Formats: sequence, C-alpha cells, structure tokens
Amino acid sequence: MTPASRLLAATTLALLLAGCSAPPPGNAPLTTEPAASLWQPGEVKLDPEPAVPQELLPGRKPDRRLVVGISLMNRAHQFYKDLEAAMREEAARWNVEVRVQSADFKLEVQRQQVQDFLAQKVDALVICPVDTKAVGTSVADANRAGVPVFTADVAAASGDVVCHIASNNRQGGQLIGEHLATKILHGEGEIVILDYPIVTSVQHRVKGFEDAIRKYPGIKIVEKPAVQVAEKTAAFPFAQNAVQAHPDIKAIFGINDDTALAAAQAVKAAGKRIFVVGFDGTPEAAAAMKQGSPLQADAVQYPRVIGRATLQAMVRHANGESVPREVPIPCGLVAR
Repeated sequence: MTPASRLLAATTLALLLAGCSAPPPGNAPLTTEPAASLWQPGEVKLDPEPAVPQELLPGRKPDRRLVVGISLMNRAHQFYKDLEAAMREEAARWNVEVRVQSADFKLEVQRQQVQDFLAQKVDALVICPVDTKAVGTSVADANRAGVPVFTADVAAASGDVVCHIASNNRQGGQLIGEHLATKILHGEGEIVILDYPIVTSVQHRVKGFEDAIRKYPGIKIVEKPAVQVAEKTAAFPFAQNAVQAHPDIKAIFGINDDTALAAAQAVKAAGKRIFVVGFDGTPEAAAAMKQGSPLQADAVQYPRVIGRATLQAMVRHANGESVPREVPIPCGLVAR
C-alpha cells in the first residue's frame, strides 16, 4: 500500500469511528440508534408529590399520648426509610409515640415483633407485611387483643384491618406500562418482568402493567421470573439470566427500583441495548436516569405521603372519627 493509500485508509477509518460514536438525532428511530449512545446523560421530568387526602386530617389531637407499634417490611429500601421518617414526623405533630421495628423480609421476625408490641399493650399497630397471606395470623392475634391494625404499602389478605394506605399500584403499573409501550417501544418488542408476587402491592402493579401492555399486540411478555427477595443483590442473577436466555428482548420491567437497577446493571454488563423501566421513583433511580442508564422511566410512589396518611388515619380512629377502609395514593412518573 502506498503512503497515500495508507493515509486515505486511516482517514476513512477515523471518520467511520467518529460516526459510530456520535449521538443520533433526537428523533432517530430506536432500531437504528447505536447501543453506545443510548445511555448518555440527560434531564429527567418528575411529577409533583400529591397531598395527603383531606378526609384523613384529624379534627383534634388525641386526649392522651398514644403509642403505636410499627413493623416495617425492611429498612434497606429507600421507600421504607422515607415512610418511617414521615410517620415519625407526623407522630410528633399529633402527640404519638412510635416504636418502629424492621422485619428484614423475614415472616417469623415480623410475627415476633407483633407479639412484642401486643405484650407492650400499644394503642395501635401499623404493619407493612412481609407476606400478604401469612400476615393474617398476626392480624388475627391483634384482633383478639383488641388492638386496631393499620396496613401500609402491602395489604393483609385476612383479618380485620381498620384502614389500608398504599400507592394505587394498579394505576402506577398502567402508567409505566403505557409509557414503555408508547414512548419507548412504540408498540413493538419482547419484554421480561422481574416479579415478586408474594405481596399485594406487586400483584396489583404487575396487573396494571399487563393491562396496559395488552393493548399493544406487537409487545409480548416472554418471561416473568419471581425474584426471591426484591433487592439489588438478589435480583441481579435473575436479570442476568433473563438477558442471556432472551437475546432479542427490548425491555425489562423491574417491579421496584432495586430490581430495575439490578436489571440495568445486567444490561450494561452484557453490552446489550435493552431498556429498563421500574417502580418507586427513588432518588437513586432518578440519578441513574440523569447520569445515563438503561433505566429510562419509573412509576413514582410517594412513601412520605403514605406515612403521613397512615398516622393521621390512626389518630382519627383513636378520636372516634370515621376512617375509610382504603386510601389509594396516586402514582406519578419520572422519565427521561
């Protein structure tokens, strides 16, 4: 090859490489967008937090200081950290003492916590169930002891619960499913759901997601593996297996931000062009979207609203004021 030919070849290669690394136009179709350009930094839009429903505001402070025992599903998720913080703040406002424990995803630990609270003769219980069905035993124990029970985030399948306060998970599932179908996949593609079906909140959000996806016959759910624990370390191998088993998938729906972030990590590790959507709207997830990630959108829960609403419902009940059986808090959206 002559020097001139070598120069021409080198120049051509440099131009080709530059073209591969350049970001595509904003309206370029997904099928032609280079994988390396997908995870660039960008702005995100976040829906505002709703107010606590006015119907839950107590008419007055309780006649005496109340004590409430609270058993959280876990303290690892940002959702429960925010939920606890809001309940503590609201408790101080209404002259309520809160005693908070974390079950760390363990049913037997939660059962023992409820027994301990009952032995302490608390005025009320707030339970974020580890298992929707199995928590019924603890609810029944509280019912026999005459202690009112409130559930937050996850419902109990049996027993007498005064009020259940949670995100409108079905509406949130529909919201993120519709966004994925119309704004990201444009009605076409195979997808995987990383599921956690032992709690009602996830059952409802997956049902809403599937309801939305069903309207688009070009989108097919090819697998729905159930993660053992809905946190990042446990969810990662399930996400990794899904990416390897289904090389043609276009998207993954993680049922919370830990599973969604685990899926994003698996996608990056595989060097794949697979979009991820999640459910929670934690600051960590929003930051990942902004910095550049396969995670493109989230249904947003408002745990602080749920926490405040739960304490207000408990105070209203103690005052003898009416309390609705269910309080659904609407979900929002955060997206690129």
